[in-house]
Amino acid sequence: MSYADDSSPGRRAVRAALSNARQFDTLSKAAAEGRHLPRLNDILRGCALFKEDVRWDAAQFAAKVLDRLDGDDAAAHPLLFALSELTHDPGPEDYLIAAKAYADLQDSSPQARLKPMDVGARCHFYAAMTGVHASLHKVAAHAVALAYSPDISKPDAVSYATAAVA
Repeated sequence: MSYADDSSPGRRAVRAALSNARQFDTLSKAAAEGRHLPRLNDILRGCALFKEDVRWDAAQFAAKVLDRLDGDDAAAHPLLFALSELTHDPGPEDYLIAAKAYADLQDSSPQARLKPMDVGARCHFYAAMTGVHASLHKVAAHAVALAYSPDISKPDAVSYATAAVA
C-alpha cells in the first residue's frame, strides 16, 4: 500500500474534514461580503454575520422570515410588526419583542414554515450581541440542545458546546 492510497478510512476522513472546512470558510466569506445570510447554527460555529454586522444580519433575517410568514393569520400580526422593526434600526428591546412575539405565535398558531429558521433563538442571539445578558442564557441553551442532537457529528457537537460556554 502506498502513501498516496486514498482508500484508507483515515485519509477519507481527513479529506472530508478539509472539504467541510473549505466550504465553511467560503460560506463565512460570502456572509461577511453580504452575499449569503448564514443560519444560526453556522453563526454559533463561528461563521461571520451578514456584512459582519448584527443590524444588517437582523434586517436580512427579518426580511426572510417576513417572506415566509402567513400575513393572513391574525395571530401572526404581532410577529409581523416586530420583525418589521428589525429591518430598520433595531435596538436590544426590538429583538426581545420579536422573540416574544414568535414564542406567542408558536403557542397559539404554530407556523411550521418558521420552525427550521430558529426565529426565537436568533432574535435572542441578536439581543445577546447587543448587551442583553438574559438572552445569553437562551442562546447557550440553544447551542447545548444542538450539541446533543442525535444526528450531529462530534466536531459539530464540540463547536456548539464551545459556543454555549463562550
